[in-house]
Amino acid sequence: MSSAFVSAAKSVIRELSKDGELIPVDSLKSSTHFSPYCLVRKKTRSSLFWRSQYVCLNLTLKDILDPSSPEPEVTQLGPFHFNDEVDGKVSGSVEVTSSVQGKISGHISESNRTVLEVKTLTVSPTTWDCLQKERKLKTPEPSLIQELRKREENLYVVTEAVKTEKEAILKRSRNREGFGMITIPVVSCVQGQGQGHLNTMKTVTVPEGSILGFQVAKLIIRDNWSKLDQKDEVGENSP
Repeated sequence: MSSAFVSAAKSVIRELSKDGELIPVDSLKSSTHFSPYCLVRKKTRSSLFWRSQYVCLNLTLKDILDPSSPEPEVTQLGPFHFNDEVDGKVSGSVEVTSSVQGKISGHISESNRTVLEVKTLTVSPTTWDCLQKERKLKTPEPSLIQELRKREENLYVVTEAVKTEKEAILKRSRNREGFGMITIPVVSCVQGQGQGHLNTMKTVTVPEGSILGFQVAKLIIRDNWSKLDQKDEVGENSP
């Protein structure tokens, strides 16, 4: 059974992100990270069929800017309520007619229930403009930032996040049942029949304040710093 948290996060992000700009969080453990102003780096997966994964650096924008004061407040929208329930059943049978005669039948029923209340946290363009004008880079810069620069890795900042308003419990269940009979004609004494079932139930608690998805922008750090939005980054990398 696939991850209940990942499925719920992807479902919510699909509803809130019409252009695919929001990135679903890939595990419940990671849901404590990726708040606005958090710094992340991009870790490319080995497979070409997977999206790049962002890794939290345990640093925020205030750790690289001077003076070291709290980040400005973010704009909050919501709450948004999601109630997603699925209940289905699939049945089928297979007949074996070669050297082994028989028939195997069964069905699978599955139910999922996701109830979530979320809000979006966004840093406004005006706030970014003020930060870039008023806050300079801290010297010396953190050692981790120096290491990323040496390895020529890009640095990103979280600009938007989707956060749970309340604790939520995700429930998923699956029931499998099967029965059948098999006969081997050339060995008349070999016959068999049987039946069985398997029930699986998964319950996951998502704490209040968990991040389900986020958006990032590239940070350009030279003599000063600036933020490059995703669409601008594509333009920068195009020929």
